Amino acid sequence: MRLVLAVLLILTSPLALAIQVQGEGSSFEEAKQSAFKVAIDQEVGVILDTERHLKNGKIVHNQILSYSAGYIISSSLIHHIIIRDRNLHQVTFDVTVASSLLKDFVLSSNHNTKSFNIDDIKAQTQSSK
Repeated sequence: MRLVLAVLLILTSPLALAIQVQGEGSSFEEAKQSAFKVAIDQEVGVILDTERHLKNGKIVHNQILSYSAGYIISSSLIHHIIIRDRNLHQVTFDVTVASSLLKDFVLSSNHNTKSFNIDDIKAQTQSSK
């Protein structure tokens, strides 16, 4: 019985992916968050939604939205440089990212990529959590 439970736990646990990423910002925390965003975007993926409105043949509204979901399981600082004259922090982290239900949802479903409804995907992802 314990063996069956252990196998089920392993099979249902999110896949963790380890990578090395870089980030930069005006503070250490901002650089760290930038690196974490790169890690999640790179390993989990990003959904892009564009919206463009034309009036008399001219663009009056142009918007690009991106959405990604995942979380950092662990991180280890590898390198941190402060460039004082530019007030810039550059960091390198080893990061372990948990796979997201968003990636699984998008890759496993037969979606017509031309008709993505970002609100529906957000709602389905939230309900999965």
